[in-house]
Amino acid sequence: MNLIPFIAFGILVVGFGLVLLARPSLYLNLRHVRNTFNPNLLNSPFYRVQTRAFGLVLTLFGLDLAFALARKASAFFATVQEVLHVTLFIVFFAIWIGTVLLWVFEKLKVIRPPLKERYDAASPELDLYRQHKETVVFLCVLAGVVLIAALVTFLATKVHGS
Repeated sequence: MNLIPFIAFGILVVGFGLVLLARPSLYLNLRHVRNTFNPNLLNSPFYRVQTRAFGLVLTLFGLDLAFALARKASAFFATVQEVLHVTLFIVFFAIWIGTVLLWVFEKLKVIRPPLKERYDAASPELDLYRQHKETVVFLCVLAGVVLIAALVTFLATKVHGS
């Protein structure tokens, strides 16, 4: 079976996910995106955070695909792929449930003013500071998830191997 198309697709998915994760403005400033969506929404800092979260899920999906292709190489890659697969679902549902809970709390007026309005009302200096912090935080979350998956796999193979 020819794996080259799958490898190319995996590289494309990871690359696009990393762009959304680290530099969402590269994607949001494309002419097609600007002409398709509401330009006021695209300039929103809150939307930028949502784009980074989607990039995190997309990158984890691409890494899951990469380890799935490499699982025949060793048992370690097979176990890492299984752990990353579970982690991908946990991160996806945590983001989804968090978004739904945020929406419910805003509709019930538990959070006043809504978090989106607070986030979008920041000064340009604070917004620039937040952009840099967001990049560091989301990349650290990605690295942490991958390192924890590798550590869990290492410990699981040590326990089952001895």
